[in-house]
Amino acid sequence: MSDRDTDNKDPAFQADTKDTASNTHWALIGRLITFQFKLAMDGLRDLLLSPVSIGFVLYGILVQREQPDKYFRRLMRFGRDSDHFINLFGEKQETLGPKPDIDEIDKEIVLSSANVADSRTVTSDDYVKKLESLILSEYKKGGFITELKHGTDGILEKLQSKAEKRRQKKSGTDQATDSDLK
Repeated sequence: MSDRDTDNKDPAFQADTKDTASNTHWALIGRLITFQFKLAMDGLRDLLLSPVSIGFVLYGILVQREQPDKYFRRLMRFGRDSDHFINLFGEKQETLGPKPDIDEIDKEIVLSSANVADSRTVTSDDYVKKLESLILSEYKKGGFITELKHGTDGILEKLQSKAEKRRQKKSGTDQATDSDLK
């Protein structure tokens, strides 16, 4: 969108642009929150896996002489599975089907709560989608979520307005400086 598009004085255009900008901001904020949540899960997992991996290797070397890497291999498999679940950068990795060692009843509970198809593994994205739909339904009902959104929209609008004024002020100062040099 060019600067000319934002100068349109038609109220219908301004309302539509405002709603679109607000939706874009909320989509971006949602993506940021999701990413931060996934980073936290990933970081917590890494924090826990480090000492556990050292313990498993030491235990394997000292006690499990026939298969010293048995528990370490299991830990690596857990790490790969948790990477799939966390799906940090949103690169969904579809699977051919559920893992054979997952109890079918547990699988049904998890899949139905996340509202996903049975033909793939559940990821954190499925839970994020479920949370988004709950927040959206609460927003449509009105109340706290609606007030929070409108208040946040107002704050964002004020911040954007201040930033725009600073840009215009700086732009005016730069133009004055350029004309003084001529």
